[in-house]
Formats: sequence, structure tokens, C-alpha cells
Amino acid sequence: MSEDAKEVVVDTVNKETVIKEYLGSQSYIDNINAEKGKWAESYKTEKLPGMVETEVEARLKAQATKTPEQIKFDDYENRLATMQNQIAEKEKEGMRNTNKDLARNKFKEAGIPDTLLDFFVTEDATKTESNIATAIEAMTGFQTQIKQGVLGDNNTKVPGKTDTDTIDVNQAPEGLSKAEYVAWFKNHRNK
Repeated sequence: MSEDAKEVVVDTVNKETVIKEYLGSQSYIDNINAEKGKWAESYKTEKLPGMVETEVEARLKAQATKTPEQIKFDDYENRLATMQNQIAEKEKEGMRNTNKDLARNKFKEAGIPDTLLDFFVTEDATKTESNIATAIEAMTGFQTQIKQGVLGDNNTKVPGKTDTDTIDVNQAPEGLSKAEYVAWFKNHRNK
């Protein structure tokens, strides 16, 4: 490699490291922040007032060319649109509350607390049902994993869950508190 080529490579590497160091330095960041402040201030003081004045003038011209009947008509249209939006919001809220009540009942049936209910309920009934079914399935699976983790050392199946439709006499009744389940387990462990 010639001496000229070596100098070019060294200069390029030195420039790159100097640029990288400068870009990461606090003075560069301070300069950028100062420039941002200047840009924002010039926009607020120079461009924004002109844009606002132009829009106000255009609206006043449009208003001046309208007849009193047109002005009243526009006012009525605006009121109607506002009322329609309010009615739509009330209907959505009503659907959401109805779906929330249905979802709360499904959560209670599954034995799952309803503290996270708001995350799964929407205005759409089918989407809410799908969300709730997925949530119940996930939470039930999570409950089973936790119970298996706790009882896994004893090679015991999770109470209340069977692989078949047959009833196991040695299966704990559902709905027991932790203390009741421990007492039941101690009594039935050796049988």
C-alpha cells in the first residue's frame, strides 16, 4: 500500500472517530436542544400567527356570504351531529355495560376474580365473548400450573381436574379453602 493511501485511510479513521466523539458529546446535544428551541420559538412567533389569521379570515368570509337561513341551518346541523355523537356514545356505553355484566357472570362461573374484566370487555358482544373465553382459558390454565407446581412434588393430580368424565372418589371437592384442602389432602393421602 502506498504512503498516500495509508494517509487517506488514517485520515478517514481519525475523522470518523472525531465525528463519533462529537456526536456523543454533551456540547453537541446542548447545541441541538438550543436549535430546537429556536425553531419552535420562530414557528410560534412567525408562522403560527399568520396561519391562524389566514384561517380566521377565510372563515369570516365564508360566514359573511351566508344568508341568515344558511347560518341557522349550519347551526342546526352542528347541533344534530353533536346529539348523534352523544347518542352513539351512550349506546356504546350501554353495550359495554351489558357485555361487562355478562363477562362478570362468566368469570364468577369459572371461579376467576373479575379485577381484570375491563381489559377484555368491548362494545362488540362477539369480540367480548371471544376475549372472555380466551381469558378464562388462560387463567384456568395458569391456576392449574400453579397448583401442579405446588403439588407436583407429591405426584398428585390437581383437584377438580380430571382427564375423563368419571368421578374419582379420591378427588377433592371443588370450592375448598386452602386450609380445608390441606386437611382433606392429609386425610386422603394414604388411602
